[in-house]
Amino acid sequence: MIDIHIHILPHLDDGARDLDEALDMARQAVAEGVTTVIATPHGPKTGLVRNYSPELVRQRVRTLREALDEHGIPLEVLPGTELNHHPDLPVWLQQQQVLTLNDSRTVLLEFPNNAAHADLDAGLAAVQQAGYRVVLAHPERIKQVQEHPDLLLALIGRGVLMQLTGDALIGLHGEKMRQRAEQLLTHHMIHVLASDAHDKITHRPQLGLAYQRAVELIGAEAAQALVWHTPDAILHDQPIALPKPTPIHRSLIARFF
Repeated sequence: MIDIHIHILPHLDDGARDLDEALDMARQAVAEGVTTVIATPHGPKTGLVRNYSPELVRQRVRTLREALDEHGIPLEVLPGTELNHHPDLPVWLQQQQVLTLNDSRTVLLEFPNNAAHADLDAGLAAVQQAGYRVVLAHPERIKQVQEHPDLLLALIGRGVLMQLTGDALIGLHGEKMRQRAEQLLTHHMIHVLASDAHDKITHRPQLGLAYQRAVELIGAEAAQALVWHTPDAILHDQPIALPKPTPIHRSLIARFF
């Protein structure tokens, strides 16, 4: 599996506290069946960032790779960033002040949980208009999506990819979140499954458990697309054929037919 969202680089944000914890997280990821991760520390202009620059991220990736080789841990680590929605983000991208996923044309973009629908729509459109493909990080956490999940239909229609956090699918974020995650998945509104792991204990890498649950819900072929085919296409800027999503809340008229 390929995990495109994990906070495994030490001393950058609220992820791994040190190199030892990063190595433990890597071992856990490998045990779950992960072969490649994109290290995605939080980007600038968020309260969770200790330090950020593209070169610093690349340096920490190189250091972690060397440590993984030294300890015989078979995990490939690639550079990336979880970027927070900001009006200047398109400029930062064009000026290479922030990293995409593995230097591709795809951006992992996070919005506040209380983001308004209009802000969500405009923020995603601005990055797309700058020439980038967007993966929306954990849409299941956004209040507007929790209350009105079908608002994702229009975003998916214009090419936005949706990344579900594995812990939500296996119930670690609460029963209500699990139910919404399952609905989004079974209605073909999710395109990538990732761990969003931050540490080795409370938010540890356990993508394998989430993948198994996805297999139960949508079948092995569709689940494999979430953790391998689509992430691999993202890494290599390949086109992605998205399944046609179906509404969760049908119209009142449609319910009679």
